[in-house]
Formats: sequence, structure tokens, C-alpha cells
Amino acid sequence: MIRDTVQTNSHVLIILPQEDRLEIEEGGNLFRFLVCHGYSIPSSCGGMGTCGKCRVLIHKGLKPPTESEEVHLSQVELDQGWRLSCQQKVNCDIVLEVLQIDETTQAKELLKHELHTALDPGMEKVYLELPSPGKEDQCPDTLRVQEGLGVRRITFPLSVLRKVPHVLRVKDFRATVTKEKDRALDVEPGDTTGAFYGLAIDIGTTTIAGYLLDLNSGQEMGIRSQINPQRSFGADVIARIKHVYEHSETGLKELQEAVVSAINRMIHQLCQTAAIEPAHIYKVTVAGNPTMLHLFTAVDPSQIDHSPYIPVLRDGMIISANELGLETNSEGRVYIIPAISGYVGADITAGVLFSGLHQSSKLSLFVDIGTNAEIVLGNKERMLACSTPAGPAFEGALIKHGMSATPGAIAHVLLGGDGEPRLEVIGNSIPKGICGSGLIDLIAELRKLELIDEKGKLLTQDNLRYAKRVTSDERSQPQFLVSGGDKPISLTQQDIRELQLAKGAIRSGVDILLRKWGAAPDDIDVVYLAGAFGNYVRRESVLRIGMLPPFPLEKLKPVGNAAGQGAKLCLLNQGEWIEAQQLAERVQYCELSYYKGFSDTFIDNLYFKGI
Repeated sequence: MIRDTVQTNSHVLIILPQEDRLEIEEGGNLFRFLVCHGYSIPSSCGGMGTCGKCRVLIHKGLKPPTESEEVHLSQVELDQGWRLSCQQKVNCDIVLEVLQIDETTQAKELLKHELHTALDPGMEKVYLELPSPGKEDQCPDTLRVQEGLGVRRITFPLSVLRKVPHVLRVKDFRATVTKEKDRALDVEPGDTTGAFYGLAIDIGTTTIAGYLLDLNSGQEMGIRSQINPQRSFGADVIARIKHVYEHSETGLKELQEAVVSAINRMIHQLCQTAAIEPAHIYKVTVAGNPTMLHLFTAVDPSQIDHSPYIPVLRDGMIISANELGLETNSEGRVYIIPAISGYVGADITAGVLFSGLHQSSKLSLFVDIGTNAEIVLGNKERMLACSTPAGPAFEGALIKHGMSATPGAIAHVLLGGDGEPRLEVIGNSIPKGICGSGLIDLIAELRKLELIDEKGKLLTQDNLRYAKRVTSDERSQPQFLVSGGDKPISLTQQDIRELQLAKGAIRSGVDILLRKWGAAPDDIDVVYLAGAFGNYVRRESVLRIGMLPPFPLEKLKPVGNAAGQGAKLCLLNQGEWIEAQQLAERVQYCELSYYKGFSDTFIDNLYFKGI
């Protein structure tokens, strides 16, 4: 990430508060450069200058504001040095500040489950004390290693082969070989068997989570999460696919560089905290939805967003880290977990693997709620899956005061008898906005108080204790004041409509899978709620707004970041990786857009008909 030499026709960027030092070519666009280097820069227009969100604070190298900056920034902000990164064509050295959100806490809160699997990562480190060569022993170095390992043959990649003669002689032919089956991944002087690590990654549309594990003990060494910088090119997968085919020469490269750079930053942060070397990470397992995996591997996803929705990738893959640009051991192995279809990906394969749904004799439902909602219904005999376009409402997008589940977000709401909302804010800070779980809580509470009717209309009866909070917005549409202060936070009628679309799509997916199975809600033994959203959301609120059928509350089981947990299983045990492939092949995918009754089911589920 940090380069030692400054090329001609390039300029230095110093990025605060981390004091990262990067180079950018003359005339380079600051927004695209930062995103492609793994920085999460807010944007909903993909750097077109129309949303005004990609703000950075420039301390050195400030230029007069552009027309777009004058529209989106106040004079006070302009005088302070705030600019829109998408409007900055770099022609000098710059010192700037990128506001970073620490989301490690979120990843830790998602990790509440103990993994039960045998430790067998499919590779090992072996310490060798080999005989030195001499007149009576002229055995080649590689054959000497092979005999020391007690194997018939082992393959040495060229990068490892070049190290062998020096490494063997540094410690008088005492060395450690890292190998996967019959392939050498590394050779190091002395005994380094204690330095043996792996990384499990869940590449979400909104958030990337990484888990560093000791492959000798299975112990977790660290957790990190951060906003996926690809979000700067669009909040959902369709927008990112569109960016690829609308920018045919650069789009795919930009999106791949963004996610790889973000993961590399995460790797170095994890290693620094754990006091280990990135070169001692030998195995990486990766889960994600199909579009995220296509973009991560720089495979064109353009055929996914239109009928018949065909992905390039489905089966699992094993790739060298250096092919992807990951800054682990260069010959380390990256295991891409298999997907199920173009819209049900490796994150769901990993999640189902973790839940154990595929091994149960009882009927279970797995629901992963995010920008898309993926649903699996089944047991050890049969599994059905579908994906519903829930939209970005649960991630805070398209909501007037919406935001992701980061510090300052209202995560939970209760409306008591005194007319004052009880708010739970992430980080116990002043409310900045409302995230998906808070949105569902609020609408569920308003339904309970009959301030929202079955059709989703926000009512304004004067005799209700909360009526004073129902006001009008700038378009004379009703809105509910959630939090006052200098920056009031409100729920608008349009926000309610966005949530109706999202919850209607999810409920329709569940209903249709039940019909295809020939089952009723009472036949389901357990409902797994996966993902960050499923972990935080109140089960009572989900049922009250009718997002799911009226299951008994005890049947709903939050399982946190099930995709990350499944990726950890595949990291620690090679058999789990094989089982993930078999699981993915068993699932029958149901494309809802081809289902004859989907439109009628969806329209019916827009209504609030919960408990």
C-alpha cells in the first residue's frame, strides 16, 4: 500500500488520521484513487458529483471550490477545507483527512458462537533437521527436503524453489516446510512451526468481516470489520454490476482493487494487533454473495443482473494469494467457498453449513437479511432456496435519516406511555440517524399504537399521545419525529413505503418456498436469523410488521454472522470445505421472478398484518 519511491508525474498523499503515505498520478481523481486503495468513502452517485457525500477535509493542497462543491457544502465548510473527493483532480501534494469509523466492535458482537469441529486445515508446517551434503552425499536440495518429509514427490513453486538453497544453509539444514498435500507453500530457516495462521473473510455488500485464527490451536487471534469500499460505487449489487458494464475498460478493475485493498488493510491491522507476520498466513477462506465473489476475483458479473441470471462461478475454487493480490504468504491458498446460484452465494452456503440445517431431520428455515434476503428451507433430505430483492432500506439507504449500524445509529426504539421514545444508540452517543433494526422497531411500535394503519399510512389523529410528534415534512407529507436537538431525526411516509417493499419481498420468498415444499409455518422447527441485521433486530418487531409468518417467538434463533462462522469452519477443517461443496450441489434454487403467483403474493405482503 505504501510505496518507497515517488514516480515522476506523481504526487504524495498523506492521509490522516492514520498518516498513510500514498502516491497518485498527476490528474488522478481523488475519489476513485481512495476507494481503489480500500478507503470507504461515502457516496450514492458513484463519484458523479451529485450526492455531495464523498467529503474529505484537506489540510494542504486546497483548491478553490468547484460548482458542485458550492452546491453541496456550506461556506463555513468550504472555509474549513472540506471538499468533495470526486471533484478533486490532483495536481500537487495533498494532506487530507478521511473520517474513519471503527467497526471492530460490530464484528465482535456478531461472534457469539462456539465452533465445534476437528482441527484439520488441510496443510501443515513440518520442522526438518536434514543431513548436510558432502562428497558422500550429493543429493539435490529438493530431493533432500522430500526425503526429510517422507513423501514420494513434492512440488515446489518457482518462488519457493528460489529460496531453498539459501534457507537450508542459514541454519545448517534445519528448516521448516509449509505444505499442502504434495505442494510446498514455503520454506523457512529454523523451527517456525509455531507461526501458522489462517484468515476467514466474509465479503458482504455493505461490510467486510475478517477473522484471524491460529491453525495450530484453532484459537481466534483477532477480528476486524469495515465498510466495503465498493459501496462508493453503489449500495447494492445491481449498481455495482452496472458500473462494470458502463465502464468496460476500468470498472471491474476498480471494484476488484477496492475490495482487495480493503482486505489487505484489514490483514495488516490484524497482524499488527496480534504481533505476527502476514507471511505466516497460509490459508484464507472467503464467503460472499455471487456478485461480491465475481468482483473479488475480477470475473465479469455482467450476466447476473438480467434474465436468465447466469453467474460465471458456482463451485468452490482454490487460488494462490499472489494471483489475487492478497498480502499474506505469497503462495498461500485462498479457498473460495461454493455458491448455490447467481443470487444465493457462498455466504449462504457457509451460513447453512454453520447452522446445521442440512443435517437435521426436522424442517428448518434460514433467513439472511441484508440488501438482498436469501432464504433456505429444508432438512437433510431436501433444501429449497430463493433470493428476494429486499433493497437497501435495512442498510439505511433510501431512508431520509438512514445509516448503517455504526456508532450514532439508533438501533432500537420503544414507545412508552409518556409520549417520549426510548432510544438505544450504538456507541451510546448522540443519535445521528437510524439503522435497519431501529427502523423496524419504530414501525412496529407505531403499528402497536395504531399510528400506522394496515396499509402503511402514517396517521395524525389528535387524540393519540404521540400525535404531537407527527408533523409535516417539506413536501407537506406526514413524518414522525424520533429525536429532536440540533439535527432532528424523523421517519417519513416514504421511509415506511421503503420498509414495506423490503419486508414484503422477504415474506413473499418465505411464503413461496413453503408452498413449493407443501408445508405450513407450524411445520417449521426453527427459524435461523442470520447476518448483522438478524443478530440485532428484535424478534417481536419482525413478527409485528409481518416480515415473517406468525411463528412462536421461541422458534426464531439469531445466529449472528453465520457466513463468517461457516468460513471459519472451512478454514479450520478441510472436511467442512468438502461438505460445503456437497451442500451447495444439493440445494434447489427457485427463481421467484419466474413464479406465476409472485406479484400477487408480494402485493398482499405489503400490508402490515403481523401479530
